[in-house]
Amino acid sequence: MTTALITMAYQDTFFLPLWIRYYAQFVSKKQIYVLIHGRDEALETIAVGCNVINIARPEITPNFEKNRWLMLSHFASGLTYQYDTVMYLDTDEIVFSDPTVCENPLDFIDKIEAPVISPHGFEVMHRGDLEPDPITNEKPILEQREYARINTAYSKPCIIRTPVRWCSGGHAATHPKLHLAQDLFQFHLRFVDEDMYMEKMRGRREATSDPKTGEHVAGVGGANWNVTDERAAGMIRKIRTWPITQTDRLSGLRPFRMFQKKFGEKQRNDYHFGPYYIQKRLIQIPDHIRTAF
Repeated sequence: MTTALITMAYQDTFFLPLWIRYYAQFVSKKQIYVLIHGRDEALETIAVGCNVINIARPEITPNFEKNRWLMLSHFASGLTYQYDTVMYLDTDEIVFSDPTVCENPLDFIDKIEAPVISPHGFEVMHRGDLEPDPITNEKPILEQREYARINTAYSKPCIIRTPVRWCSGGHAATHPKLHLAQDLFQFHLRFVDEDMYMEKMRGRREATSDPKTGEHVAGVGGANWNVTDERAAGMIRKIRTWPITQTDRLSGLRPFRMFQKKFGEKQRNDYHFGPYYIQKRLIQIPDHIRTAF
């Protein structure tokens, strides 16, 4: 089966190399589409060999994110007429299969018979008090970070074989039958480094503010796009207090078992999604998973 991989980058010189390097292990770069939001020569250089498309970056309006996700939906849906499978991920999102089951996530996905597929959603969390070294792109991420939390908002319907429309953020899709795949995971890297998280929140505030007034434009992005330094620092402090549990497997964890059969049945407007559950405890990532990327 043929697969197309899509990401969209804006001022992202840390995660884009990681993202491309990971997926270029499994497909030709000719099957990777990098949409650059605005002209950025540094990102174009990083993405050499991939299909690089420069997308105009319009001024910030309340419809900014809605229109961006409509564009991504149409672009990814269009590729389903040329590829068997299409997967869209942000640059700080990695989908992978349990290495003990299948080391190639795209081969693993090929065997799943479903039109829209969601992985099990997690966030890699940095415990700066236990992991004092800053993150680097020179070593595998999971060699440097060993904690994660369940966040089912990242069980995104990001793998499609039929045209769909995603909501803003990609957390839900218009297709009525979503499939939550065992042994397939999405790791979101927003919290992979405390200092990087603080910097990213500042960048988000800047990116969603009116350049003339400096005020946040209401309706652009979710609540996580207008986080103050104080709130971001408070989140870091909270993470350091959460209990840590151990597990041998990630697929069979209770929150996922609870809604496995009903995944995608919830509906708001035209969008179908899974129940949201955000864990306030950390899981020590099993050793065999830490070889993934």
